[in-house]
Amino acid sequence: MASRVHTLFNLELIMCVGSYYIYQRYKAAIVSYNEGHHRPLNRRWTQICPADVLKGALLIFLACGQSAFAFYMVRGQTEVSTAALLCLICLAGYLHLFILLLFSDLVLFISYFFAKVTGKIEEEGGMSSFCEKYRLSQVLLVTIVAVSLISVGLYRTFTPPSVVDETFKTTKFKPGSELQIALLSDLHIGPSVGRKRVQTIVDVVNSINPDIIAISGDLADGYVKDLGEAAKPLCELRSKYGVYFATGNHEYYHGNVEEWFTFLRGCNIKVLHNENFRLTTGKGESVCELFIDDLTR
Repeated sequence: MASRVHTLFNLELIMCVGSYYIYQRYKAAIVSYNEGHHRPLNRRWTQICPADVLKGALLIFLACGQSAFAFYMVRGQTEVSTAALLCLICLAGYLHLFILLLFSDLVLFISYFFAKVTGKIEEEGGMSSFCEKYRLSQVLLVTIVAVSLISVGLYRTFTPPSVVDETFKTTKFKPGSELQIALLSDLHIGPSVGRKRVQTIVDVVNSINPDIIAISGDLADGYVKDLGEAAKPLCELRSKYGVYFATGNHEYYHGNVEEWFTFLRGCNIKVLHNENFRLTTGKGESVCELFIDDLTR
């Protein structure tokens, strides 16, 4: 637990810097918009309120994004909570905005440098004045791109998982000796993935009747005591030659990985922990399955 708290503290500290950066960019854009829509003082409330509302909404958005990691610290639920979902969406927005703003700032810097070298801008104001001139357009474009990308991601998240077919040929098998392998990766059972989603994935996998099912890590984001109920549908996975599991990096973020090994073995899932396993198929073909832990991805 101490390690998780320390990690959370470091993440929040780093994110505070990012939140300040995002807030300053959006604040400058709001000010730029207000300056272009100046109103008399006797109607000042029509100018102040929208700006204050936008700033307040931005602060709430950033606060929700920063609080998203806290849901990995509390006791998990069988299904996804509305609060956790909203905060995780804000976290996705935070990350998209941060990266896109950095990229667009780089574009502005290169544009300024190019314009200065070619003599297309005067010295007055410098780079700061040049960037502020385009701040509103920058922020609007970044927001549109971020919202579009997140919308696509949410659509894929809330629609049933699709089966992607890949065919690999080998000369080591006899003609007609096909082997169908279902690969599951990055389920991330936790604040954003509950039992209902896991059950849907299990039903889809079982419907294709695979010969082998391989789970290649990043299975869950939490403890077995918190997420065991949400992960129970994994016990229903069925294949001709068994279900196998190897860890990713997320299994090591939240405590003793051996707890998940015990849970999976209780579901008749064979854990291969930096191990290989030789399988003989019904057609006499021999297949070596090699599972290596990945602590970095």
